[in-house]
Amino acid sequence: MANQAIDQADYSYATGNKIIMQLMSRYFVKAARSRGAPFRKLTNVSAAIAEMGDTARVPVTATTASYLLTDGAQRTLDDTTPTTVDVTLSNDRAISYAETDVAQLLSGGAVAESLFEGRVAGLLNDTEADLMGSFVTSLTTNLGGTYGTAAASTGPTEAVIASLVAQILLQKPPPQPFEAFVDPLTWAYLVQITNFNSGYVRGYLPGEPAPALGVNYGENGRPWHNCYWHLAQSVSGAGGSTIFNAILAPGAVAFAMRGTNSPSYFGSDGYIAEPFADEMAGVAGSIIRAKNFLNFSKEITIRTLYGYSTLKQAWCGGLKA
Repeated sequence: MANQAIDQADYSYATGNKIIMQLMSRYFVKAARSRGAPFRKLTNVSAAIAEMGDTARVPVTATTASYLLTDGAQRTLDDTTPTTVDVTLSNDRAISYAETDVAQLLSGGAVAESLFEGRVAGLLNDTEADLMGSFVTSLTTNLGGTYGTAAASTGPTEAVIASLVAQILLQKPPPQPFEAFVDPLTWAYLVQITNFNSGYVRGYLPGEPAPALGVNYGENGRPWHNCYWHLAQSVSGAGGSTIFNAILAPGAVAFAMRGTNSPSYFGSDGYIAEPFADEMAGVAGSIIRAKNFLNFSKEITIRTLYGYSTLKQAWCGGLKA
């Protein structure tokens, strides 16, 4: 049933609201791209529309074996095909708010983007917490470090990091740098390690700029101990005494995000919605907007539908700090 406060005749795509919705979706992508978030490194996104409980099919890197070629021997054909994992989209997260016409008038429309970006940050923070928090129970094979060391400014040390990375490398993952997500206290200790500060943050040559300080700390640095290091405020136990950071090889985990299915895409029930997907930011979702004439406001809901799974446990590492 449509909201009785909605003027259904006026609130449809025919009145130009489609342009507004597309602009809001761009606001979301802009806010997501400005973050040093796990999404852009891990997410499988698609413009496909899904419902709660649907599955997203994510490809898994195939592990194959070679053979020794000897004179006269028959060739061994490798018929291995890439496998897939069906990730259930079991989390439907949303955030809703209203902006009044009076506030919009007084601000000249400037309040819209600031309100929107603040809500996007809250939505992405909670979604990241779901993803990063799952590693506490799922990463059990390769572990390193000691709880409480980041808070005490005594670790994790370079030797601990090198040992943990070596454990993952011994499992022979694809020869690509890993992605490491650490909380602010762990990052604060890392930048005090001389080799990290000179090799990852400042570059290898004297006088080079510090790209890692440009966008959300370690987003644009160089691999250090085979890892790109990222400041992630939502890792498990962030800022506390039992911090659990994550190091992941490409293809080790699956995080799928989709836009939500809704009849509102046609403006038929008094609400209008705009699905979006952006591979660069690693986000997908829907924005739903309605006009409430009882209090002269616009009601906005941002929704993301997602699920996650650990595909290759041996290619992951948990760094305690």
